[in-house]
Amino acid sequence: MTYLYEAMFLLDNREVKKGLEQARDRITTLLTKHGAAPRIVRKWDERKLTYDIKKQKRATYMLAYFDAPSTAPAKIEHEAQLTEAILRCMILRTDSVPAKVMEEPWDATIAPQIEEILPPVEPALDGIPEVVPGRDALDEVEE
Repeated sequence: MTYLYEAMFLLDNREVKKGLEQARDRITTLLTKHGAAPRIVRKWDERKLTYDIKKQKRATYMLAYFDAPSTAPAKIEHEAQLTEAILRCMILRTDSVPAKVMEEPWDATIAPQIEEILPPVEPALDGIPEVVPGRDALDEVEE
């Protein structure tokens, strides 16, 4: 049985500067090698990393949607870890491809709009008492 998966690959910028098509082909080849049928493989954005990964300060994010059997994601992640051009990889099973991802043209100006697909998550603060430093200590002294 095949499922739909979403994958985000962080690519070494040195490899992407050699050619975006070559980088896209590398991801497509990786997916098809393990029995996946790519639907979309696109550049999402190029950003500064929060911390160095394999001595790199910047990376290019590639977003991919593909159909694959349930055993394929583990094999794809394993090979991605062994590939020097891929800094990180995350694969999730999903129900559908968001409509905004299917729209053309695809470039960095669309990347911030991806966040609009899912509503922001607010932290749950219910049941957490408000603590005011020094206030509780003064109440104990007055008693």
